[in-house]
Amino acid sequence: MSDLEAKAQWQDLLEKDDRTSPAEYPDMALITFTEFSAALQSAHAAGEAEGDRAGYERGVKDAAAKYKQLHDWIAEQISRAKYNADELGQGLKAWDDVADSMRNGIMASFADNVLALLPAQPKEPT
Repeated sequence: MSDLEAKAQWQDLLEKDDRTSPAEYPDMALITFTEFSAALQSAHAAGEAEGDRAGYERGVKDAAAKYKQLHDWIAEQISRAKYNADELGQGLKAWDDVADSMRNGIMASFADNVLALLPAQPKEPT
């Protein structure tokens, strides 16, 4: 409770039923225990409500910060996954190129070996 709120509560208690302090005690507050207790309970409830609101606002800010952290982490993981997929795709393409070269080389070598086994000129049947 702020000083301003406390002064307002105090003034409210002082002015109950147009009561006045005795002349010999001008600063005395003429209130009953029940009125005093009700004022304390009211102030306590207002403080709790204010605390609940502040706690709620802190919770919202914390949740927003955690959401942003999670969002940023997910975005980073997606970026990494895309990069890894691109790298994997490039690696597979390179491997496919090597396999094609090997296949072409093996086929050419096989053809050369087969041709070497064949006679240069086919013989005429006799």
